[in-house]
Amino acid sequence: MLQDILTAIHKGEVLTLEQLGQRLQLSPAMVEMSLHQLSRMGYLAKEGLQLSGGTCQTPEKGCSGCSGRRASSHRPIYWYVLTERAKRAL
Repeated sequence: MLQDILTAIHKGEVLTLEQLGQRLQLSPAMVEMSLHQLSRMGYLAKEGLQLSGGTCQTPEKGCSGCSGRRASSHRPIYWYVLTERAKRAL
């Protein structure tokens, strides 16, 4: 299961927790726990933007330069990327 998650991320498939869960026949909660486990093991790094009051915390561009500007104004936008360790394992 963890290998399947790494493979999906490696292929560049942009998926929500729900979509990844459907693809792997797992609940979104199980997918989220697996992503956290892979992070703790050093296979994934979490990247993202923090939105605060509708203003992106990237001062050089702000929300006007972000494709996530239409997202919920108080919800963090994040994604996972493979670490070098994960790339070697694949």
